[in-house]
Amino acid sequence: MKRRGDWQQRLGALIDEARTARAFEWGTFDCCLFVCEAIHAVTEIDIGDRFRGKYHDEAGAQALVGDRGLAAFIDEIAEEIGAPHIMPTYARAGDVVLAFNQDNQPTIGVVDLSFRFARFASPRGLFAASMKHWRQAWRIG
Repeated sequence: MKRRGDWQQRLGALIDEARTARAFEWGTFDCCLFVCEAIHAVTEIDIGDRFRGKYHDEAGAQALVGDRGLAAFIDEIAEEIGAPHIMPTYARAGDVVLAFNQDNQPTIGVVDLSFRFARFASPRGLFAASMKHWRQAWRIG
């Protein structure tokens, strides 16, 4: 898996759009699909098609993840696309991280171009979490 030559511009544009023009919607634009779009922005891999439109609420998303939990679900996908598990302290812009949201639920996001925060899509809008909140990470490209 290789990063695109213009991945920084693509990732920055995606984060800007998510912050200003996108509304959270299960199965269309949620934490999982935001990360899928970020992976596509950074690489040419589009894994979002396997999830987009397959669920329409939180229960549907949870059914997709199943009993194994979000981290194990992400591990399986990461292995498929060749994204190794890394220590959160080694995550860089464009990498995927797992943290806990405002409701203390696991969520996934992408490290932004500042390297200081990861961005996460939530029903309350795009939120940022600093590295001290990242629990797991995966290298993208």
